[in-house]
Amino acid sequence: MNETLKQIQAIIFDFGGVVLNLDEQQTYTQMSNLLGISIKELQNQILQSQEFFNLECGTITPNKFIEFIHSKSKNNITDSQIIKAWNAMLLDLPQQHITLLLELKKHFRTFLLSNTNAIHEDCFVTNIKNQGYTITLQDMFETVWYSHVLGLRKPNKDIFIEVAKRADLNPPNTLFIDDRIDNIQTAQELGFKTHHITPQHGIIDYFAGYL
Repeated sequence: MNETLKQIQAIIFDFGGVVLNLDEQQTYTQMSNLLGISIKELQNQILQSQEFFNLECGTITPNKFIEFIHSKSKNNITDSQIIKAWNAMLLDLPQQHITLLLELKKHFRTFLLSNTNAIHEDCFVTNIKNQGYTITLQDMFETVWYSHVLGLRKPNKDIFIEVAKRADLNPPNTLFIDDRIDNIQTAQELGFKTHHITPQHGIIDYFAGYL
């Protein structure tokens, strides 16, 4: 067994790029082509905008965000085209991940903590059903937390403090797993044990022995 896991009572998983397969480049490419702007402009004008952060914190509606996207477009496009491109990054949920998570739930308190938004949630819930799964994310974890429901987002410290309070977690005995270094760094600053997931080494590798 991984030595770190001997001290662990709870595990917090990120979602996209950790549990769900993700390809952000798909959305970057499709959105930039759709809007007639460069990927750099997309990053600066939309993905780093206050409107995007508000969407992820649930303080604006999907419709308001889509209106904002229209305002940045050089082309005449539809809402459905925007939604399709916005969701292009969301790929499949591997059966192996489901099997692992259900096994880990027997040994640890397990949680999901995701920066996401209502547009993406509608899509990945539908995608999971379309894969033929009858199991839901809520079945795989003790609690599922989405940024747009909590009103907080990573890498800000307040979201980690809030979920630790809600679930009565002790950071030194809690493992936080994410694919983004900035989120990992915040968790470390607050005393959580951490593991950084990469495309080369995913959760199946890290939890070898539990399957």
